[in-house]
Amino acid sequence: MRILIAGEWVPYGKARLYRRAFEQLSVQVAVVDSLEYYTISFSNRLLNLFLRQLIPFKASWGIQRYYGAGRFNSVVIERVSDYKPDLVFFVKPILVPPETVQSVKKMGALAFSWYPDDAMNSRTASPQFYKSIPFYDCHFTTKSYNVQNFLALGAKRARFLPHSIDSALYCPVSVSVEEAALGSDIVFVGTNYENERSDLLEALCREGFNIKVYGERWNKLSKKSCLRKRGCVQYRPAYLEDYCKVMSASKIALGLLAKVIPEQHTARTFEIPACGAFMLHERTDEAMSFFEEGKEADYFSTLEELKQKIDFYLRNEESRKKIAEAGYKKLLGADYSYKDRAKRVLEIYKLLG
Repeated sequence: MRILIAGEWVPYGKARLYRRAFEQLSVQVAVVDSLEYYTISFSNRLLNLFLRQLIPFKASWGIQRYYGAGRFNSVVIERVSDYKPDLVFFVKPILVPPETVQSVKKMGALAFSWYPDDAMNSRTASPQFYKSIPFYDCHFTTKSYNVQNFLALGAKRARFLPHSIDSALYCPVSVSVEEAALGSDIVFVGTNYENERSDLLEALCREGFNIKVYGERWNKLSKKSCLRKRGCVQYRPAYLEDYCKVMSASKIALGLLAKVIPEQHTARTFEIPACGAFMLHERTDEAMSFFEEGKEADYFSTLEELKQKIDFYLRNEESRKKIAEAGYKKLLGADYSYKDRAKRVLEIYKLLG
C-alpha cells in the first residue's frame, strides 16, 4: 500500500509521527511538505491579523485566508500522478481547495483529512477547507465534538481519532543534578494564548507554589506578573528530549485545556504520563476515559480543588509516584500510540477501498 502525506512538515509536527507509524505498519509513505512550496506573505499575515479582530463581532468574518498556495496544490497533484498512492492523507489542509481533493480522487486515490485543532474555530481554518469538506472520503479529528460539525457541513464521514503518543520519543529519562533544575514542584508546558490559563497559574504563583512554565508567548505577561517576578517563566518551549527531562524532574505536571473552545483533551494528556510524570489534569469525561481518576492520574474542576490536590500530593510522595507509575503502565498497555491511530485510519481505508 502507498500513502502520500501532504501538509506542514515541521520538526516537532504530528505529520512526521504519522509517517513513522504508517511505515511501522509496512506502508510505503511519500511526503509533500507545504513549507517547501508555500510561505504566507507579510501582507497576508496583516490581513489575517485584521480578520481575527472581527471574530468577536461575527465569527465567519474572521476566517483566515491563505493566498498563493497554488504551487503547493500543483505539486500535490503532480505527486499523486507520479507516485500513484492508494490514499492521500492531508494534514490540517487549510491550503487545499476543493479542486485539489477532486483531482486526487479522479486519479483513483482516496482522500482523508486529519485535523488536530478545533476545525470550527475560524482562527485555525480557512474558506478553502470548509468548501472542500464534502469531497473528502473521511475526516479524522482530535476533537470529539467536531464530528457532528463535519457531518453538518456535508462530510461523507467523520471519525474521532484522539491525540496519541510515540513512546520512543516521549519516555521517562534520567536527569543529572544540573538538569534537575529544569523541573519544579509544579510544571506546565504550553502556549500562553488565553487569560484563563495565565490567570490560573498566576493564582498558584501568588499562593507561593514553586512553579515553572515553558512555552511560547509567556513574554506577553505583564511586568507586574507574579510568574515573571518570581522567575517562573522560562521563555522557551520544551520539545522531545527536553520535554522528557522537564517532566522527569518535576513533581506535578498540569494538564490544562483551552477555554476558547470546548477542549476535552490535548496531546499533553498522553505526553505527561508517557514521561512517567504525575499528571494533574482538568476534569473532563474524555480525559478520565483515558486515565482513571485517583489511580492513573488525578483531576480538578476548580482552582480551590486544584490547590487542595497540589497540597496533598506535594505532602504524599508515595501516592504521587504510585499514580504516575500506574499512568505510565496504562499508556504502554493501551492503544494510545500513533501506530494504533494509524491502524484505525487503515481500517477505514479498507472499508472504503
